[in-house]
Amino acid sequence: QTKDLTALYGELNRFGQSEDYEKAIKTANRILHLVPNEEKAFHCKVVCQIQLGKLDDAFGLLSKNPSLAEKIPFEKAYCEYALNRPQDALKTLREIPSLSNREQELLGQVLYKLEQYDECLGVYRNLVKNTHDDFEMERETNLSAVLAAKQAVSDETIDDEELHDDTYELCYNKTCLLIAQGLYQEALKNLDKAEELCRKTYEDDPEAFDDDIDAELSVIRVQRGYVLQKI
Repeated sequence: QTKDLTALYGELNRFGQSEDYEKAIKTANRILHLVPNEEKAFHCKVVCQIQLGKLDDAFGLLSKNPSLAEKIPFEKAYCEYALNRPQDALKTLREIPSLSNREQELLGQVLYKLEQYDECLGVYRNLVKNTHDDFEMERETNLSAVLAAKQAVSDETIDDEELHDDTYELCYNKTCLLIAQGLYQEALKNLDKAEELCRKTYEDDPEAFDDDIDAELSVIRVQRGYVLQKI
């Protein structure tokens, strides 16, 4: 059996590296047939189902195997979040003793969905301050979205000094904050900058399609129409 498992895990590794998730699931099933509580194979099967967008299948598998599911709380929480069960996702994440960066990222998304902006803000500020990788701009974008959302439901004026505006997403989110503060003229200038940055971003992307540009610009233009109505 050990020899069979070694061969199957070699196969599973190859399918994982080639992103052939359907075949990887079949191999994981063969391993689980031999050893029903094999954690690595179970984990791999859940991840492959998530990658294929089979979230109901992944969540069903986790629900039927609670002892194995508790070993992979991130995947469980991700399925709960993606299946619009944010309270369950929050509960799962709260039970993790020490959150990794990716678990904090997910916590931020869950808290945002639940409109718990104060804690969400703390999560993203911590991530922006303490993580340095290829996703720094994405985190700053999320941070700016939280600030804008918090301003929309708060009477307190939120300081925007920590917000950058060097991408069109950041610029747009800063605009939302300015609108919530009633600073419409400044918001209008920011929307002009956001549109300019958006065009430049897609012009520099050889894989961008006109429909992609139009979809992004339409959001900016709708917001501009709202601002002009308020001025």
